[in-house]
Amino acid sequence: MYIPVLTFLVLTFTTASATALQGRGLAGAVYVCTQPNFKGKCTWYPPSSQCYLSGAGSAPASLGPDEGGSCTLYAGLACQDDTFISNVVYPGISHDLRKFGSLKCSAGPSVKIVPVGSGK
Repeated sequence: MYIPVLTFLVLTFTTASATALQGRGLAGAVYVCTQPNFKGKCTWYPPSSQCYLSGAGSAPASLGPDEGGSCTLYAGLACQDDTFISNVVYPGISHDLRKFGSLKCSAGPSVKIVPVGSGK
């Protein structure tokens, strides 16, 4: 009686885990976790042109764009160039992630264009 139930549970969890991982590996997507080394509460965001907020009270401690993508971090909450902090590429930052207000990810490398004479 116990062996079939245990087998069912193992197969159920294995199938659920495999399904959750299938979406990863898309350029422009990002994996964000609340603790260093990609631990704690983690969320994978699919490729999007959306500006994501860092979250109140649970600021990310590790962040990793999927291979072939990159993310730009901003101090402000609207992904505006005047609050640019840095670019992050695969495999990301597993610890000592600088605090930021928002991020935007895309396929390919992030490039910050600074106008000539802006002093930045």
